[in-house]
Formats: sequence, structure tokens, C-alpha cells
Amino acid sequence: MHTTNTTHTTDRITKRHPARRTWLPLTLLAAATLAACGGGGGDEGGTGGTPTTTKALISLHGVASKGRMAGARVTAHPVRSDGSVDLSTVLGSTESDASGAYQLRFEGTPDQPHVIRVAAKDDGSTTHLDEVAGTARPLPAGFVMRALYTPRQSGEVAATASLTPFSEMAVSAAERAGGGVTAANAAQATAAVTQLLGFDPAQTTPRTVATATSADEQTLAILLTAVSGLAHDGALGCTTGSDGERTQCVVDTLARAASPSTIRLGVTAGGTTTDVSAALKAGVAKVLADAALRGPVSSATLTPVVTNLGCSEAACTVAPAAGTPGDAVASAIASAKTLFGQIKSDWLALFSRGGASSLAAGAVNVEAYRIRTAMQDIEVPVETMGKDLGALLMGLDLYSDYKAGRTLVATRSRGPVPSNDGQAVYTTPSSTGCTVNQGTNSAVTATSAAEAGSVSCSARYYLARTTTRLADGSTQTVDLQWRHGFSLTPQADGRYTYVSRPRKRTTTTTCPVTGACTTTTTDDMLQTELSEGTLAPTFDAAGRISAFTVEGRLPGAFRADGNTLANHHLTWSMSGTTAVAPDGLTATSTSRTTRITGSMLAYSDATTQAGTLTLRSGQIGESDVTLAGSNQAAPTLFDLDLAWTTPSAEFQGAFKADGMSFDKSGTDYIPTRVQLSGALRSLSGGVATDVMALSAKVTATGYAAFDTRLAHSAANHYTGQLAVVGTVSAPGRPVLEFSLGASQPTYLSETDTMTFQYRSLVSGTPRTVLSGSATRGADGVTSFSLNEAASKVSMQWRSGLSAATVQFDGSTAIGTLDSNNRMLTFSDGTFLSLDLGL
Repeated sequence: MHTTNTTHTTDRITKRHPARRTWLPLTLLAAATLAACGGGGGDEGGTGGTPTTTKALISLHGVASKGRMAGARVTAHPVRSDGSVDLSTVLGSTESDASGAYQLRFEGTPDQPHVIRVAAKDDGSTTHLDEVAGTARPLPAGFVMRALYTPRQSGEVAATASLTPFSEMAVSAAERAGGGVTAANAAQATAAVTQLLGFDPAQTTPRTVATATSADEQTLAILLTAVSGLAHDGALGCTTGSDGERTQCVVDTLARAASPSTIRLGVTAGGTTTDVSAALKAGVAKVLADAALRGPVSSATLTPVVTNLGCSEAACTVAPAAGTPGDAVASAIASAKTLFGQIKSDWLALFSRGGASSLAAGAVNVEAYRIRTAMQDIEVPVETMGKDLGALLMGLDLYSDYKAGRTLVATRSRGPVPSNDGQAVYTTPSSTGCTVNQGTNSAVTATSAAEAGSVSCSARYYLARTTTRLADGSTQTVDLQWRHGFSLTPQADGRYTYVSRPRKRTTTTTCPVTGACTTTTTDDMLQTELSEGTLAPTFDAAGRISAFTVEGRLPGAFRADGNTLANHHLTWSMSGTTAVAPDGLTATSTSRTTRITGSMLAYSDATTQAGTLTLRSGQIGESDVTLAGSNQAAPTLFDLDLAWTTPSAEFQGAFKADGMSFDKSGTDYIPTRVQLSGALRSLSGGVATDVMALSAKVTATGYAAFDTRLAHSAANHYTGQLAVVGTVSAPGRPVLEFSLGASQPTYLSETDTMTFQYRSLVSGTPRTVLSGSATRGADGVTSFSLNEAASKVSMQWRSGLSAATVQFDGSTAIGTLDSNNRMLTFSDGTFLSLDLGL
């Protein structure tokens, strides 16, 4: 049970959390963006008199928010030599206004940490905006949040410091480190929180989801709303007291969970550890799932912080960094040179111009070339498996229905237009089609169930069309189809045998100036070898396939988006079941879902095995709903867990597409969720080398309200969102871990919001943690931000500008980056080229 502390004259840590944990003093600096501005405010308890030249006369402003705190007391305090916060000395004091904003002026000591403190008044008049309730709620006496601030120069200094639960986390982490709030511990703790969030919360203005403009502000707004949600839900053991007391409990727990050495949040008490990271991650997910709470913020924007909240073990380690002794500017320039030098070295070693080629120098390019060389003649036969199996099962269903009298139509076709050369209209638009034959004569269509003896099917892979005006004025149209052709024949034991070849069908239609058009068709075999196999079905009481096994040989697979064969042939052994259930696309629609397992082997010639596809599990669903004006059935699910292995490379992963939605007109559909995860490795001498691991998710929102027949516009569009997390590695080089989130309305040519973070790991220890964001404003101009937590180097710029200022600690300019020549010129006259040659 949470107990509210009623003692307010001592620091949060020394009174509320007397148990101190000793941390090794690490020197780590925080990246921040300090907005320069003036301001004034009340002053009490300060040093008085005229400041000396060794002091900093600080004009500090900011916002206190959980959400925005109105009528709260804001004070500035020094830190004692033992690292404890001196609450008895008030350097400056003021009160926050109705929006939580404050201005404070006080005298401080350069390069020494100070603590800015906001506290609810004892009379109960202080309120905060409860983002979940949408109203102002009172905060209890004793509610406190703090932020760290370190002036970097003497004389007049203008700076900003926001006070939120997340700035409080940094103060709490520094206090509990060995030595307390020293300059090194303050930098270390700030860096830890900065790496967790992707930005320094003390240097990011708190706003609501409706008013946040930058990606960092949007992320902070969602996090603050999640804190309110945790208090409402009684999470983290905060189940008693008023709304304000539960909010105080959540804020206190977050503070205790922070550490200067790891971004993993946890609190241990009585031998039990509370996973605070998991609770905050769940709170963020709950906010993002509620359209009223998340407002216009894209869930993709939170990808880096959500990824960090889910970290484990070494992935949670905070990157160390050198301090800044002596001349702060000179040290900052040295840190910036080291930082950009490391980034350039890593990227030049890992990547090189020209992609994956035999001349590539980058380690990742070399590995990619080995993989591409191994796989370029072996198409992963997922498309072949899906399309050929789909054609055979559809042919079997058609034959069964026709023989039983459930249908009087001897033909059936399904599927969207396959890959083609860009022509839009074809006489045969479906990717698969089947016809019931008279006996075993594939040239004659059956006219009754009694004469039906076999079924012919086509799985079409590529279409092309040319139209020519001949010398006599007639028009000639040539349609080409590259396909697998199947003949499926029932056997006495209930099995069906098939034979197949790859074929090229040419249909020529000539239309004279006057008179009727004539059509001729030829069907050329692309392989003389006949591929054969068997399909053994089980039927349910309604005569539908409920289970099946298929094995045998298939013709060579066509290359993706091509009309040439990628291999000599394939063999397969698959089994599956099918079931029908409501799918929710309409009030009465159902989907038929097929579950499949098995394997498929690809051969480069008649005997040489070149690759193996193992389908550990798979589901493919198709609705009985068809698109308006079309015979194309709507797919409802693709869910494949597979492995593809060659002698030189392997991929293991999963692909899933679901959430199928029709557009407003009912003439088109898309999956609104697509997920891909997996790992790519190169193989040599029996040793596997990791090259890339990836988890990606694409979602679409607003598609049901989008009319595909109309032009994309601000009034008619849907929004795509991307979230990617992964690693890139190569032998002998640092490992790059990255996370990225982006969103883009379809009427825009570029993303409107993007956030990312990447970490460079050496021997498992993070060396560089780079975070950034891009936000498109209402004026169409994109604002960018970039910060590196360990070195405290940051940049902010707007699109269209040729130069960006490089800053240290957010307030000290140390150089300028020219985007035209990629030259970084420092304020001491030295320079560094950032041209990666990519």
C-alpha cells in the first residue's frame, strides 16, 4: 500500500526513499535543446548583491506539467558538496501560471548542477490537468517534481527547464548514485533518461496531444497521458487515496525506478521487483489504442521509446561518455569530433556505395553480396506454393461442386491481377482459373456432371499486352500469359493426380477496319519435362475440402515480376486443414481459412538441390465477399512462419497480413496490418554469421473512409504508419541497433512525422546513442532534430536551409554543418568532413 509522505522540508530521496543504492560514478553527458529566452520572476533566499564574474546570472523559464500544473511553487536550489540537494537554500522562487509556465531568475555556479523544484501548495489550491479525465484535478500537499540544470558559463545565461515526472526520474537516479548529485552523476542520470525517451525531458516543452507540434512533444504528451492512465487504473500498487494521491504515487514510483546505468525501469522492495517499464509500456499502448486520448499522434511516433521500454539485459545498458573538464567549448568540440568521427567510421566500415556487389568495401555490403549471389538464381518459392496450391484446391472444389450439382458453371477464377508490365485491362484478369473437362480432354469443357472427368487449372504469374496498328488499318492486340498449367484427374482410391508444365500462352486478336475480329491462341511449353504429383483430400458433410495432403514435383518457378524461370523445378510435401467462419467484412460474410505446414525444395538443375523452404506454420484466409464489379474474392489473412535455407545463406522469420478492410466505395481492399520479423544470416564453413535482424509493422488507418475512386487529398486519404526495430552487423565491426517510427498521409509525398534511435555497440556495450525526429509543420516545412545523449551534441534545423548549427548542451554553439558539401566547421576554425560517400 502506498503511504503519502507528509514531511516536505527535506529532499525526496533522503526522506521518502532512505534506502540508497551505491552506483559507480560514471561520466555521461545528456543531449538537450535549451531555448534561449529572457524572463523575470520573484527572487527570495538568494545570495543577494551584485553577482561576481565567476557566477552565472540565470534567467530560467519552463513548464511544470503532470499535466500542466497551475498555482504551484517553483524554486531553485544548489547542491551541497556531499551531493545532497540543499532545500534550505532557495536561490529563486516563483509560481506557475494557469498553463504551468514559470519564469525564474537566480544566481548559480557554472558547471555545477542545480535542482529546480515544483511543489503543490499546502492549501490544496495547486491543480494539474488530468489528461484522461480531461479536467483540472487538485494535487496533494507534498507533491513534488524536479529537474536538473547546469549552467555552462558565467555572466548572463538564458535557459529552459521543464518539470515533469520524467525530469524527476533523472534527479532521483542521480541522487541514488554514489556521491549524490555530482556533475558527473547528473550528466549520467540525464543521459540515461534521454536514451530511454530519445530526448531530454527537461529540455522538451510539455504540451497536450492536441497542441504538441514536434515528434518529441508528441511523445512526451502520450507519456504524460499514460502516467494519468496508470493512476486511474491503480497500477504500480497505487490503489488508494484521491486521484491526486494516486498520481503522486505513480510519479514517485517512476522516480524510484530510474537508474543512471540502465534504461530498464524497476523497483525492488521486500524481495519483489516491480517491472515499471512493462507497466509504462502497457499504459502507453492503452493511450495509443484510444483515439480520444491519443488525438492526432501516430502510434509509430512512439516506436523508439516503446522499443526501449521493452529492452532486456545488455540492450538496456546506458552508453558511457567522457566528461567535459576545463574549457567547456573546447571539450565539447573534442567530443563532437569524436562522435561524428565514430559515426562516420562505423558507417563507412559497414556500408559502401554501389550496393551489394563484388567490388563493395562495406562489411554489410560484402555479406549482402554473398547472400544475393547465393540466392539470386533461387526465388524463395512462397508465391509458387501459395498460387499453385490455391489453383489445385480451387480446381478440386470446382470439380466436387460440379459433380454434386452444387454449381452448374464449369469454370471458376479468383485472385487479383498478377504482376505484369503495367497494362491495366486484360480479358482474363484473375491470377488463377479452372475449367471442368469432358473426360480427360482438356480441350473440351464439360456440359454436365455425368461427362465431367477431370479439371484443368492455370496459375498465372505474368501478363503482358501489345497493341499494333497494321498497314491495312486493322488493329492487332497480343496478350501473353506466363503460367503453370495443371491437369487434375480423380483416382479410384479418392486421390487426385496432377501433371504440370510451365507455359506461355499467346492470344492474338486482329480487328479489321470493317468486319468481325478474329482470335488465335497458341500455348508453348517452357519445359519439356512433365511434373507430376498427388493431392489427397478429405471432404466435410457439405462437400467442401476439410483437410488435404499434397506431394510431388512442380515446374520451375517464375521470377517475381518476371517471365523467366528462376530454377529448374521444385518438389513439395504439404498438408493442411480448412475451416469456414464469419469474418466480419459484412453481416453475413464468411472466410475460408487454410492452415498449412510442410516443405518445398528448389533445384538448380535436374539433381542439384539449391534451397529449402520450410513452412513451420501457415494460415491463408479468403472471404466469400467479392469486390464491387469483380469476381475477385477478398483475402482476409496471410500468416506464415517459415525458413529459407541455401548452402550460403538462411532466412528465418514470419510474415502476417490481416485486418482486411474495404474502401468507402467497396471497389478495393487492403490489409490494414502487415508485420514482418526475422533474421538473415550468411553461412560459410558451417558457421552462421548474423547480418540483420528485423521486426517491422505497417498499419493503415482511415481506409474505410477513403474512396479509392477519388484523388488523394486532405479530405480523402488514409494514413500509413511504419514501426521498425532491428540490428545490422558484420564481422569485426560494431553492431548497430535501430528503431524507427514514421507516419504518412497518402496525399503527402513525404512523411509528416518520424522518430528514430540507433545505438552503436562495441563488445556488447553501447558507445553511441543517436536519437532524432522529423515533423512536418502546417506550413509544409519539416523541422528536424538530432541529439546524441552521451556527448551532449545536438542539432536542429528546418528543410530548405543549407546550414545547421551544432550545439553542446543545447545552448552553446560549437559549429555549423553545411548540408551542400557535408562539411562541419567548428567555432575554433577546425573542420570535419561528414561525406560518407554513399
